[in-house]
Amino acid sequence: MCGIVGCYGDYDMYTLKSMMDMLRHRGPDASGAYASEKVKMGMRRLSIIDIQGGGQPMSNKKNTVHVVFNGEIYNYQEVKRNLKDEGYSFSTECDTEVLVPMWEEYGDEMTEYIDGMFAFSIYDEEQSKLFISRDPLGIKPLYYSWDSESGSLVWASEIRPLMETDITKEVDQKAVYNYFTLKYSPSPGSFFSNISKLSPGCSLTLSSSGLEKKRYWRLEKKDVPSDRDKVIREVRKRILEAVEKRMMADVPVGAFLSGGLDSTTIVALMSEYSTDRVNTYSIGFKQDEYDESDQSDKVAKRLDTNHVNIRVDSSSMDWFSEAVSLFGEPLADTTVIPSLLLSKAASEDVKVVQSGAGADELFAGYSHHRFIPYYLSRFGSLPNILYGSAEYLSSVLPLSDTLRRKTKRFASLRSHATSYLNWWTNGENLSSGYLDTELSDRELIRLINRSAPERDSSESGKWLMDFETSHYLPDDLLYKLDHTTMSASIEGRVPFLDKELVELAYSIPHSHKIDGRYKPILRQAIGDLVPDFTLSRSKQQFAVPVGRWFRNGTPEIEGWLTHSNITDVPYLSASNVFDALSSHKSGRQDNTSLLWRTLCYVAWYHEYCK
Repeated sequence: MCGIVGCYGDYDMYTLKSMMDMLRHRGPDASGAYASEKVKMGMRRLSIIDIQGGGQPMSNKKNTVHVVFNGEIYNYQEVKRNLKDEGYSFSTECDTEVLVPMWEEYGDEMTEYIDGMFAFSIYDEEQSKLFISRDPLGIKPLYYSWDSESGSLVWASEIRPLMETDITKEVDQKAVYNYFTLKYSPSPGSFFSNISKLSPGCSLTLSSSGLEKKRYWRLEKKDVPSDRDKVIREVRKRILEAVEKRMMADVPVGAFLSGGLDSTTIVALMSEYSTDRVNTYSIGFKQDEYDESDQSDKVAKRLDTNHVNIRVDSSSMDWFSEAVSLFGEPLADTTVIPSLLLSKAASEDVKVVQSGAGADELFAGYSHHRFIPYYLSRFGSLPNILYGSAEYLSSVLPLSDTLRRKTKRFASLRSHATSYLNWWTNGENLSSGYLDTELSDRELIRLINRSAPERDSSESGKWLMDFETSHYLPDDLLYKLDHTTMSASIEGRVPFLDKELVELAYSIPHSHKIDGRYKPILRQAIGDLVPDFTLSRSKQQFAVPVGRWFRNGTPEIEGWLTHSNITDVPYLSASNVFDALSSHKSGRQDNTSLLWRTLCYVAWYHEYCK
């Protein structure tokens, strides 16, 4: 696990070193660099496999092909055997070493042979070709900026290293609008108009022909057994294999444990595969109504793990500014601070943690996985005039809040994208109400439809998985997991996002996933592995009491949400924000979502743009 940087064009070694220094937290163990007249690449290493022999960059015997790599290749031993059969030899036990011969053997099709999470860049001197790739699910991040006029390209695992180059800090208006709608900025854009995210499952090739972007993987329906019991057995097999693969390490491996079905499944399997007691970590709140740490404590006791439970309260907001500094784009996920503190606690004992992220998206664990397909199947094919009329009436009639919300929900059933946005925002348009911008949802809907094209209403479950694996997972959940774990110099692994498991889950009929129980396919697949009291639990949302923190005030909130700070920030309506804060503090309205988005945006702007 590492952080990587690179530049193509008229850049010197001082710039490269400055970029590398911005990623010291991602790789405190070692560093390395490659430099030619045109191309420079660097990395910071967190040593996980082959502690002594895995230094980077790695090169071929002719010293003409060079690679810097961030991630893990879980099938590298199999790949190595195949390459040895073709005459290649190896001098280390590090997974990175297979990448150079893979490039020589397979070229830009090499990603088809990799099972893992990754972002890497390869430079081939003889072909004068640069190749950059990101894993299929976007577990590892990669940002880049391309100047077509000068032909220069810079790239990095995080945004901050790119700020060490000559990039202008121009905030992208569309990204701000999308962020206030979704609470994150969806790829391929970013909060800076001249920086892009490399989308999951995509590669870049820079050669004399220019810069070419290629999608090498996308979710496609596979053949699955028609018999439900056979499907369940296949799911179980894939989960067991995924967790076992992610035990691969020459350092201690622990796990985040919430006490829910997903993390408990992973810890139960880790306990089977490990000869030592597993280190587990959970978080709780000092306010009883938000605290569910008793569940993780019960699971840890039953599975006999070395368990650490940390508790947070409003004083945890003291970590807010540090959390903001970690993220090159604002992320209005209220669990960022707890995730940061959890990672810091885990880093005292382990270098790798497994996480249950992704299971809800695969196995329909959220309420909208039931409700959106249900309503679209019944009301999603009506004449468009009915949706338009409902939308108009919701804006002009003096309806109660409940009736207005229901009318808007009906109007949103014209498409999957509008229905999803209505569910996500609960019918509130935070972007249009609190931003000084003429933008609307139209541009965001077009972006959504490019990544998740409209389907027949009977395929709503597939559409949701298309969208959430393209955006919500990589741009929110995995972005958070990567940046919080790496800030503490530990690696986060996600067994449920094993590529073969994801493809299997995508191919399972949605009706199998929503038979009235909570995640029935997953429960049946692993029911004998986890405690009965875990199986009997329904979905528990991890709630952070930020609404109370805004109402009572904290030094961080009061310090950031000042008139001067807010008026400095582009596209934000200061008067509307202060009205919302006032009504929230008085108890007249609950404006938690808006205020948290605003706080994160304001703090980010002053951290990265001032």
